[in-house]
Amino acid sequence: MNSLSPEVALSRISPELRPLLCSVVRNGRVGLDSSSCLRITDLKSGCTSLMPGPCCDRFKLHIPYAGETLKWDIIFNAKDPELPPDFIFGEDADFLPEPSELPHLVSWDAGKPECLLQLVKELLQQYHQYQCQRLRDSSRLLFEYGSLLEDPNYGRSMEIYAGRKNSWTGEFSARFLLRLPVDFSNIPVYLLKDTALDPGEDVALLSVSFEDAEATQVFPKLYLSPSIEHALGGSSALHIPAFPSGGCLIDYVPQVCQLLTNKVQYVIQGYHKRREYIAAFLSHFGIGPAFVLPSRSTHPHVSVYLSLHQQWAALLSGAEILPLQSALGRQRDGQTSQGLLQKLYPSVPGGGFCHRKTVDLVCELGAL
Repeated sequence: MNSLSPEVALSRISPELRPLLCSVVRNGRVGLDSSSCLRITDLKSGCTSLMPGPCCDRFKLHIPYAGETLKWDIIFNAKDPELPPDFIFGEDADFLPEPSELPHLVSWDAGKPECLLQLVKELLQQYHQYQCQRLRDSSRLLFEYGSLLEDPNYGRSMEIYAGRKNSWTGEFSARFLLRLPVDFSNIPVYLLKDTALDPGEDVALLSVSFEDAEATQVFPKLYLSPSIEHALGGSSALHIPAFPSGGCLIDYVPQVCQLLTNKVQYVIQGYHKRREYIAAFLSHFGIGPAFVLPSRSTHPHVSVYLSLHQQWAALLSGAEILPLQSALGRQRDGQTSQGLLQKLYPSVPGGGFCHRKTVDLVCELGAL
């Protein structure tokens, strides 16, 4: 498989077909995993060597689906670019989509750049139904699917992939990928990664793999979009419970949702507690933000210990000095700011309140 950057791959496509591929490569986010884009590899040409290049008109399309990567061959005819493409569905030779249920194939228009991308999405809808039908060979897996389908929270946000049957035992594995209905909209923006580096949607996906049809070996795994993982403290900050022996997905999935919701609420509450503390700290000095901090156009950055406790003394215990001397180290009633902080919290060595593990909290002090 030849791995090329999207722009290099597009430069080798026949000019008449390039707009169709541009839409796929640049806007091709399909399915539940919005962080993964469609990719094209193995570019080839069905034209003779006499035809001037670039003239590649066939390629493999890599599609993320239920934790797998589908590899479909798409074949155009560069000599007649108005014709719709042919598809070869890789290992799924028995996947035979119904052409009449593919509107963008029936009314193919090569002049519309989004036509190929929309056709791929329609094929994926039929592919999902094809995978669901394969679960009929296992009553247990069919029950798991049916119970999730009846719940509106999960039925419309689910992908299923049934593995190959074992030729000796007749068993096959299956994977369920579900989008968890957890609200991330209230997480403080400063905790999220730069959206320019992480343009995908904020989502939480739960993958549950059944290694056999009787569910004796079940392996769950939680996937968070990079910005959410960063906001919640990294990949090691949240551990989901093991799938219980004899358990069912319809009971297990809500438990994971509640665990994640509680973690999100903890982060949000911590943010508001830190704001309250900073407001109280400034209020003690009886001065406004314009006096405390040098005048500048950018927002000040204050480092605050990430893990909060119920008591402020517990929060501040064992911390290191916060380097605010340039801004707060002024004489006021015969005391320096550091001395006042020690008076407020004598249990804190050195009067500091910042641990090595800190976050940069962008405080809109003017609003406090």
